[in-house]
Order: sequence, then C-alpha cells, then structure tokens
Amino acid sequence: MARPDARLAGCPRPCRHRPQHRRSRRRTLTGLRMSVTISWLVLVVSEQINASGGIGYLMTQARTFGRTDVVLVGLVVYGLLGLFSDTLVRLLERRALAWRRTPA
Repeated sequence: MARPDARLAGCPRPCRHRPQHRRSRRRTLTGLRMSVTISWLVLVVSEQINASGGIGYLMTQARTFGRTDVVLVGLVVYGLLGLFSDTLVRLLERRALAWRRTPA
C-alpha cells in the first residue's frame, strides 16, 4: 500500500517528512485496550449466565454448593487473565508509541 502524499493531505512544507499516522496509532491502541476490557467483561457475564463449561460454569456450580473457595479462585483467575491481557496491550502500546514520552 502506497503512502499518501503529504501535499495531498494538506501538510505544510516543514512537516512533509514526518509520519502523519501517530495520532491515529495512539487512538487505535486505546481502542484496542478498551475492546480487550469489554471482551473480558462479556466473556465473564456470558459464562455466568449460560455456560456448560469454563471458569464461569465452575463458579456457578461452586456457588450452588457453597464452595466459596472455588468462587474466590475463579475470581482470581479472571483477574489474572485480565491483568495479563492488559499488560500485553500496554507493552504493545509502549513499543508502537516509543516516540511519545509520558511522565512516570
């Protein structure tokens, strides 16, 4: 895919050598992070409502039989999976947006 000409994009002469896609890359990665979060929420809710297997099913069965230890382990597993996926997206964001310096 060819890069668009900076003159066609209406860029003044000094910025023609800079990439024009930095802002869109940042927004795309923010959208990716939000969509990963929402997909985990949907997965948890759908497993809790109508599942015949998986962590949500085990948690529902444990709640029925009063096994709070299994419910707690299920919550911890969901939390760790969410933390892992968020960390993965953050690492991708850090690598893709290396040009951006943010204060710690």
